Formats: sequence, C-alpha cells, structure tokens
Amino acid sequence: MTRRSLRDGKPQAEPGRKGQSLRRGLKKLLPTPLWRVAGRAYRYAGRIGVWAHVGMRIRGSDPESARILRRALLQAPLSALRDLDEWQFPMVDEECTVIAKGVGRFRIRGRTDDLFHALPGQEPAVERAVRFLLKPGDTFIDAGANIRFYTVLASQLVGPRGKVIAIEIMPETAAVLRDNIALNGASNVRVVEAALSEVSGHSATATAPPGKLGQARLGTPSVTGAVPVMTTTLKDILADVACVSLMKLDVEGMEIPAVRGAGDSLRRIRAIIFEVLGPETDATSLLESHGYRVTALDDRNRLARLEEV
Repeated sequence: MTRRSLRDGKPQAEPGRKGQSLRRGLKKLLPTPLWRVAGRAYRYAGRIGVWAHVGMRIRGSDPESARILRRALLQAPLSALRDLDEWQFPMVDEECTVIAKGVGRFRIRGRTDDLFHALPGQEPAVERAVRFLLKPGDTFIDAGANIRFYTVLASQLVGPRGKVIAIEIMPETAAVLRDNIALNGASNVRVVEAALSEVSGHSATATAPPGKLGQARLGTPSVTGAVPVMTTTLKDILADVACVSLMKLDVEGMEIPAVRGAGDSLRRIRAIIFEVLGPETDATSLLESHGYRVTALDDRNRLARLEEV
C-alpha cells in the first residue's frame, strides 16, 4: 500500500509487514534450534516493549492503584519470561483504576487482559484512523468493545451532539465497560450487551480463554466458562440510526456474519475498520461487493470506505 498522510484523506498504513517478512526470512535461514531461541528472545523483547509503553501511557488514579501498577511494572522483567511460546498480555494482579494518557479513566480487573485494552497507542494506525474519521456530531459503533479505550475516545471525539454505540458480548465485561463510561462522564454512549450475528433474538453461548477476555466469541455450551448470551444484528441496531460515520468491528473471527446481519442497512455505515485473523475471517470481498474500497491499516486491520463518500 502506498504510504499517504492523513491530509490525503487516507490514514497511513503501518510498516509492520516488513518486520514480518524479515522474521520469515530469518526463519528460513536459521537452523530450527537457533530460530526457536531467536524467536523467544524476540518475543521477550516485544513484551518488555509493551510494558515500557504501559509505563509511559498508564498511571494509577489513586495511591493504591498506583502501588498495584508499580508492582506489576517492577515484576515485568521476570513475568515476561513465562510461556515464551505463547502471546502474553500485560496484567496487574489486583483490580485497580488507571488513567490512560490523553483518553481517560478505566477500571481494570486483576489477572486479565484489561490493562492492554485500556492502553492507548497499541494500534497506532487504527487509533490514527479513528481520530481522523470522527468529527463532532458523528455516530460511532464499537462492535466488540470490551472495556477498550476506543469507546471513551470516540465519545470525546463526537462530542455531546454525537452518539457512540458500544457492543459487548460478555455480561461481566459489559458491566466493567459501563463503569468506565460512568467514570469518564460519557453520557453519549449506549451499551448493547449481545453477540453480533446474522440473526437476532437467538440464544447462544460465549466463551473466552482464562484471563483473555478480549478474545470472547460465540462458542459451544460444553466449553468451560461458557456464558449464555443473546444475538442481535447490525440491522436491528441501525433501525433508528440514519448514518454511522465509522464502525470498529473486532468480533474475534465473526466479522463476516456480523456484516451479513446488517442487510440493506450496511450502506448507512460510511467506513468500517475490521480485523482479519485469517482467510476465513476476511470480510474484504463481502464489503467490496457492497461498494466499499478496502485498504490495509496494518498487518491485521483493514479500513473499508464507501466509494462515493
């Protein structure tokens, strides 16, 4: 993708693909044992980098919360060594309330990925696109909101004349999201506690890996930790909404059913930021068939914009 500035009307893509290409090249060149060592060292450095970012962008909102966060930061060099073959989120071991620089206050649950989802700057190109595309008076949909800062950030960007609709599948996470909305006085936010699907009003179950609540998705009742949820559709949510300036769609591989559930209301949404977890979750072709032009923001996120907008 050609790099353009926001002045050109297209958010700039991140250069992460070069890093991926370099890693693939090294993997081919290095013997397997050396690659495994190098890969673990790379992941460790990445984890320390995330913790450094936490230290720069997050602070405790009160003395007790500051103590909890400080302890996690001091333990980071050791805790980051655990399970180097798996993805690891930065976590605090107790519930606390933090202030995310330039965004607001967030209640963080202990031993969960909440801290990461309150962290500004984790997706630079996505955040830049949200800031660029939203204006006062706009409507924003945060589908797969979690407790993330995008809902609070968008509330500030669209202002009192604007609207934010935050959709969250997990009841407990939706409760924390409501707390964070209240903490930030975001009175222009409406929370929809449901799972986006192609059909509305069906009973379903949602699951999430232990501690990784941001990876919640529709699952099977037999899975440990499954909770009952109801489905809804974008068509129902858009019933009384004339125009949506931007939707962030992060529903853990259910992007295609969510888009299909919009029906003929889809074109009320001017732009969509969506995540691609693999070929089977890539909604690009579906959106292009509805008149959207899709470009890459970074390795995993795409921006779809209606051609005539």
